[in-house]
Amino acid sequence: MPATRRAHTSADDEAPGLRVGARKKIVRTDLLTHMGRHFGRTVYAFSDLRYLLSQGLTRTAEIEAARDAGEDDPSNTWSAKGRQEFAVYNDLLSMHEGLEKRLTECKTAEEIELVADLIHKGASSARAEDTKSLKPAIVDLITPPGGSISPPLHRRQKIGRGYNHYVTGEFLCPAGLDWTNDE
Repeated sequence: MPATRRAHTSADDEAPGLRVGARKKIVRTDLLTHMGRHFGRTVYAFSDLRYLLSQGLTRTAEIEAARDAGEDDPSNTWSAKGRQEFAVYNDLLSMHEGLEKRLTECKTAEEIELVADLIHKGASSARAEDTKSLKPAIVDLITPPGGSISPPLHRRQKIGRGYNHYVTGEFLCPAGLDWTNDE
């Protein structure tokens, strides 16, 4: 006996809530964006990545040229800030195996800027996510156990926080000043 088939109904005949929506596209994020999230959280959250990458490539070439010529390491002549920037650049390279190769294969400044933008996008999204997750945690932290704050703070909004709210303003007040004193 042949199996009976359900008659096909058009989408117009079905209830709108029972229709299957379009499949969500799988978006593949560049690995540099993922690495940027990690870099922004663990190494340096607010760096100018375009500058960092261009200076890192320049200083790497400078070191290699000095090494090939049998000269001393030029990093000894750099400022403390320059050495720190180069250390951050090396930390960035150590996070992603193919990053150094990808950077050395860049033929134009625009290609280096694209790499920097992808890393920056990841670091920026990590900061935004971290800030978003802190808002409710702060409310929980400053609310007394079993008590409440008056006026109440919204868990997911920044409205009414900071110096505009008595409790959060008291936490933000510098240690040498008395929050309760209007002077």
